[in-house]
Amino acid sequence: MGNPMVAAHGRVVLHGLDKAVKNMDNIKAAYAELSVLHSEKLHVDPDNF
Repeated sequence: MGNPMVAAHGRVVLHGLDKAVKNMDNIKAAYAELSVLHSEKLHVDPDNF
């Protein structure tokens, strides 16, 4: 991969997808911590999800 930052982000995305697949029965709980991070620390607009 030419850009190491793009490659690193791709790994993050794929790890997130892997987590979703492994927690299909309870995805909300699996991503609760990530949700708090995005809403409270990063201030990401929920409409962007």
